[in-house]
Amino acid sequence: MIGLEELDKTPAVLVAEDNTISARLMMCLIQKFTGTAPCFAANGQEAYEKVVNGNYDLVFMDHQMPVCSGDEAVQLIRSDESIENQPFIVGLSASAEGEMENFENCGLDMFITKPIPPAKLEHIMDLVTERSLVV
Repeated sequence: MIGLEELDKTPAVLVAEDNTISARLMMCLIQKFTGTAPCFAANGQEAYEKVVNGNYDLVFMDHQMPVCSGDEAVQLIRSDESIENQPFIVGLSASAEGEMENFENCGLDMFITKPIPPAKLEHIMDLVTERSLVV
């Protein structure tokens, strides 16, 4: 039997963010907390395709992105039956006014406003790590 210490506790993370500075900051913090670099998507369509073709535990999804918005991408992910292990999806927005309700209704697990405090990001990483452990 495998002990908890032998399990891979590092969640696979995707950051879907069209703002280069925000994306770099999040990716650096995630790498600091996990020791592993997350994957990156520059728009919602790319994020959806990466989730379909990958096995992500956690997706940070910006709300307003080109090609396909974050809420559209979340709806595509949630409705795609080929995705066996649905990721934990955190919606991101610079402004919560009017966006939070619409974005939450599309199938998010959590919604937070930017900028994300490092302690909040670390808390989310801990939640997802605990969720992904199989005993």
